[in-house]
Amino acid sequence: MKYLPIIICALALCLGETYAAEQDTDTDKKVLAAWEKNCAPCHGKNGKGTTTIGRKMKAADLTSEKIQKKYKDKQEEIVKLISEGLIKDKKVIMKPLKDKLEEEDMKELAKYLEELGKKKDEK
Repeated sequence: MKYLPIIICALALCLGETYAAEQDTDTDKKVLAAWEKNCAPCHGKNGKGTTTIGRKMKAADLTSEKIQKKYKDKQEEIVKLISEGLIKDKKVIMKPLKDKLEEEDMKELAKYLEELGKKKDEK
C-alpha cells in the first residue's frame, strides 16, 4: 500500500505523455493536410517550389537559406502573408487564405515553414 501513490503518479505521467503525443500527432496531421491542400500545389511537398505550377509562378523555395533567414522568428509576418496573399505589380502571386484557414492553422503553417528549412539542413 505504501507504493500505491508512487504507482498512481507513474501512471498519471505515462498517460499524460501519451495524451500529449496524440495531440501533437493530430496537430501535425492537420498542418500537413492544410499544407497539401493550400501550399503544395505551388511550393511542393518539400517546399522547394519545383512543381509545374510553382515553376510557372516562380514560387519561392521555402527551404532556401535566403527565405529561412528572411522569415526567421517572424511568425506574425508569415501568418499575414498566408492570410493576405502576395501581390506584386498588381499581379496576384499567392492567393490569400484568410477565408479558407483559421488563424491557428496559419500559425501552424508558419511554424511548418521553419521545419522545412531544418529538414533541408539535416540532409
